Amino acid sequence: MSALENDHLGLQWVEVEPEETTRLRRDTEQLIGRKLPPGPAEIAAYERACLEPPKE
Repeated sequence: MSALENDHLGLQWVEVEPEETTRLRRDTEQLIGRKLPPGPAEIAAYERACLEPPKE
């Protein structure tokens, strides 16, 4: 998955580890008090990294 990074000259896309995306989704779940399914971009990031995507 990618994320935007501010380099003070403009925004650029940077690669983010799939596990980091999952951690951020779980942190968001705790904040809002409900479960969120893995999104297509999160699943695709796991597949690109040859890892098993999360099922929850």
